[in-house]
Amino acid sequence: MKENDQTGPYSDDEMIRLFREGLFPIGDFTHKAHLRLAWIYLRRFGLETAQRELCRQIREFTRIQGAQDKYHQTLTVAAIRIVQAHMAKQRGEGFEALLAEYPVLLGAFRELLGRHYSEGLLWSPQARLVYQEPDLEPFSSNPGAF
Repeated sequence: MKENDQTGPYSDDEMIRLFREGLFPIGDFTHKAHLRLAWIYLRRFGLETAQRELCRQIREFTRIQGAQDKYHQTLTVAAIRIVQAHMAKQRGEGFEALLAEYPVLLGAFRELLGRHYSEGLLWSPQARLVYQEPDLEPFSSNPGAF
């Protein structure tokens, strides 16, 4: 895979730096940017570190932006795991190739979540604060099902 998959206005390194420093423009922090950060961190650091660091950094980012109520622990971890599952099957190189191969990541992400989580669990106050394992289909049971 390419070391720096420059998509949009930011290189991977610049995106990480701006995000870590709390300088990433809030208007640019879209679902696609969320996915791209997960992709960058997974490539560079692996699953455990990506989960730990992205959760910590997104919590800090929302605090800096005055939007702490928008942070959702279970949703963040689930997104990282879903990106990882698709990366494991990816044939092309780079983030844009991942999205081209799996447009569901952008277009039907909520449906992907719905395979694993009931609405009641995913949107519960507890899931917002503390990671909850899926109550429908575990992430590890069938990565090809994504």
